[in-house]
Amino acid sequence: MGGILAAAGENQLALEIFWNAVALHLGDPMFLVNLANILIKEDQYELAREQLERALSLDSNFRPAHAGLAFLLPRLGEPGMATRHGRIAFQGRCLVGSQYRGDATPITVLELISTRGGNVRIQNFLSGQIFQRYLVTAEFYDTNTPLPPHQLVVNAIGDADAAGAALAGASALLAHTTAPVINPPGAVLATGRAAVARQLATIPGIVTARTASVHRDLLTGPDALVSLVEMGFAFPLLLRSPGFHGGEHFLRLETGAELPAALDALP
Repeated sequence: MGGILAAAGENQLALEIFWNAVALHLGDPMFLVNLANILIKEDQYELAREQLERALSLDSNFRPAHAGLAFLLPRLGEPGMATRHGRIAFQGRCLVGSQYRGDATPITVLELISTRGGNVRIQNFLSGQIFQRYLVTAEFYDTNTPLPPHQLVVNAIGDADAAGAALAGASALLAHTTAPVINPPGAVLATGRAAVARQLATIPGIVTARTASVHRDLLTGPDALVSLVEMGFAFPLLLRSPGFHGGEHFLRLETGAELPAALDALP
């Protein structure tokens, strides 16, 4: 019931179900992971982390809990730890088949995804009654992993800023297939915010904000303000962590004096 409610977008009702499930099944880590997944949708990141860590206290090798932390921790500013959990969850298991519910011979598809988000909701287009989908966690793709017979490759990774490593892995996978590819990962890699701003700036009549990806080390160094001026920036300045949307981790700085505090607040 919790899963049905979550799929229908009824997150509050799903939360009620999963909280009850956790209380009734204290030793089952999957209920904790299900609860955490809904909490993540509700942006309750710290509470979601508690549930995932509780699941690992019950079973330290429970892959779904490690997968949840791999997705969640970048949002809490801990990408290194996220990578370690991702390796436990997906290394050696980067290929997972989804359920086929049709009666006729299916069209078999490799669906390339990122474990850290930035994926297009491709399941809205690939019906389980027509397509047999094999999900490939692209950042953990091992070239020694044999690919199942397939007729099509669909790259569902759509965010170059959030999922650069996954797009690189997806590009490597294409060397091992001759099937047609929808949404080539190499093309997606060229669509980060900074790259798009540069492309738009070349079109007459279009005004774009000066945009650049800047390493945190430069912004925390003693010459940060001088470097920004040399790059053509002035205050007020918009600063954001890459790979987030909807105003998340996105700050306006009126003066250079606000830069250190802003960096402390951004993952």
